[in-house]
Parts: sequence; C-alpha cells; structure tokens
Amino acid sequence: MGSSSASQRAYLDVQMTLVRTRPLVRRRFLVRVGASLAELCRACQDSVQMIGSHDWLASPDAPSPRENGSPARLRDYFVADANAIPTVRLHDFTEGWDFIAILKGTVRESASFRRRLISGQGAAPLDDCGGPNGHAACVDLVRGRACLEDRSSDDFVAWVGDWDPDAFDLERAREDFDR
Repeated sequence: MGSSSASQRAYLDVQMTLVRTRPLVRRRFLVRVGASLAELCRACQDSVQMIGSHDWLASPDAPSPRENGSPARLRDYFVADANAIPTVRLHDFTEGWDFIAILKGTVRESASFRRRLISGQGAAPLDDCGGPNGHAACVDLVRGRACLEDRSSDDFVAWVGDWDPDAFDLERAREDFDR
C-alpha cells in the first residue's frame, strides 16, 4: 500500500518561461512550499544554467508580512493576472532577462527535496550572451541567418561553437538543478 498523505510533502509546481526567446526556453520544476522568493529566483536562474551574480527584481512588490508578523510565503508572491493565472514576474538587471513563473498547483511527493526539475524545452542561453538580443543573435548565427556586424566575427562564431538552441537534455539538467 502507498504512503499516506500525512507522510508526503507538499511542493509548488512551477512553470518558468524565459521571455523573448525563440525557440522558447521553458522549464517546469517543483520547489518546496516553504521556499523563499530568493530561492524561486535562484531556481529560475539555475534551470537555465545562468552563472554568476544577477541582480533581480520580483514584480509585484513583495507582499506585506502576514498578520501574525511572519514573513510572506512564496505562494503569496504568486498574484493572479487578468486571466486568473497565479504568476510571479522576475526581471534580471544584469542582462535584461525577464522570467515568468506560473504556479500550476501544489503536488505531494513522498520524497524529500528542495527542488526537482520535471521538464523543459529549448537550450539555455549561452552565459553572458547579452540578454534577449544577444540570444537572438546566437540563434540567428546557428540558423545561418544574418547577424549584427559585431556578432559575426570569427571569435563570436567560435564562442557559439556547436550550441544547439533546440537541445534540452532533462537528465543532464537534473544533475545540476535537483537538490
């Protein structure tokens, strides 16, 4: 017989999309219900292998502490948009990336973990590519389309290498993401 729901832990099921990417870069992961907003930001970054320090802003502004004075829960940051979809929008000041994290629901798992990658599509952008515009230039180069002049140098071509914007290896990504 399976374990009772009392012995199972609750996790938020989050779908994260990196805005202004073609092909679409999307990840879906579970994060513990007790996670902080900072942990959600780190999970979004880690899911697309962003390296280094990025300064982030969550929108809307942080909710106020609850009436008992305890800090707001991660779930409290997910605000329904016009379509009643619970969403957190994150903006990276370092390269201009925007993430949209959508709360798909709460799931129960018998395993204990901080976060777990469930699925994804599209390759992570190359680190320090210059945000959405730099990512688009990398995709254009790989696809054989014209690039901006400063992005067509031999150094840029060598840097992009054999990167495939459509590739996503779930097992490999889990090695770096799951905790």
